[in-house]
Amino acid sequence: MEIVKQKHNMGCGIACVASVVEDSYDNVLKRCKSPQNAFEIGFYMPELKRLLKLYGKGNYSFRKYSLCYNKYLQKNGTIIFIKKSKIYPCGHYLNKIDEGWMNPWINCPIISPLRAGIDTSIKESMVDYILFENDQIL
Repeated sequence: MEIVKQKHNMGCGIACVASVVEDSYDNVLKRCKSPQNAFEIGFYMPELKRLLKLYGKGNYSFRKYSLCYNKYLQKNGTIIFIKKSKIYPCGHYLNKIDEGWMNPWINCPIISPLRAGIDTSIKESMVDYILFENDQIL
């Protein structure tokens, strides 16, 4: 999995899926039901799950985060949605890669140049929802 930069204000979920499936941001966005959501609305977990399935990763589930899902925070390919904050007023998606949490807009709110990178500031208490690959049916 590689670091993928989001190209639109609300494209963090698309960048995370692109990282997990190892495809480009643009290719993943083209497969969205409503690609225009990347500009203002963003994407919800069901759409990210649907996109993962299109790429052959059909064993993903999403849940409101609680401690029982803690083990998935260590697994590459897990996508999290962090709670709204001063820096991310609409929340924000990140995904787990070998090096840590891939943040598709790590220098938010700076737009030019927008940078992606590894975020070491993520704490479990920040996680609102989790999209993870099942190793068993829940």
